[in-house]
Amino acid sequence: MKHGRFRTHDAFTLIELLVVIAVIAILAALLMPAMASAKRRAKVTQCQNNFHQVYVASFVYANDYHDYFPIYGSATTDLNAIGFIDYTCYAVYNDATYGGLPPNTPVNPGIQPKVFQNLGHLYETRMIGDGKILFCPGFPDTSLFSATYFSNPSFMSTDTNGWVRSSMLYNPEVINPLANGFRRFPKSSTLVAGKLFGMDALQAITGNNYTSTAFTPDTFAHYPSRNFDVLFTDGSVKFVRSDPAINLLSLPYYLDEGNLPYSQLFQMLENAQ
Repeated sequence: MKHGRFRTHDAFTLIELLVVIAVIAILAALLMPAMASAKRRAKVTQCQNNFHQVYVASFVYANDYHDYFPIYGSATTDLNAIGFIDYTCYAVYNDATYGGLPPNTPVNPGIQPKVFQNLGHLYETRMIGDGKILFCPGFPDTSLFSATYFSNPSFMSTDTNGWVRSSMLYNPEVINPLANGFRRFPKSSTLVAGKLFGMDALQAITGNNYTSTAFTPDTFAHYPSRNFDVLFTDGSVKFVRSDPAINLLSLPYYLDEGNLPYSQLFQMLENAQ
């Protein structure tokens, strides 16, 4: 009579198990930077798509408003006036005394006099379908340029000071910037080919009383990259690097009311590759 043989399976030894875990850890460590890089590239692409939608919406707006691009809302004597450099990024007023919205107020689309300004006009007139287009996904929730920052009690609510602040530096003032400045291109008919029409917000030139630029995730849209998304007057959006621009931004200028020669900065970014 034949006796059957029992097959036995060897179990993993502790050493073998540790080796497997070590290999998995090494593979994860190799993949994580690649995954983080892919995530950053996806955010750059989304930011560029947002710029393109704003570009198209600006022309639709101009077609309905006597050829003017979205304006700084408190300008009463000249629709091309801005007033201060940081107003290129504000979308809603903060001064309730003059018809603006108080802190933590939901900002709904719809024509409301003395509430919207700059790209906020695209939101009030529904030229853009989603207000999140005005915020770069590259900023973390802790940044005052993030969509999350303006989400109390709901998205597109004013912050603690009553502002809604877009992360797009849009159609900036370059004419007489040290006083009450004027936009570079007030109307669609004034566009010049190959010029900067918009770009990622820069904390250094969109806030008052800063003495230098902190290169951090909260202040630069595509950190740790030193690149900028730049929207040109032909509608193209390029991801460009300019070390001279970074160096200029880190100089200890007193940045209140336009003392930084940022028209020079825009020229650097226009010529960057």
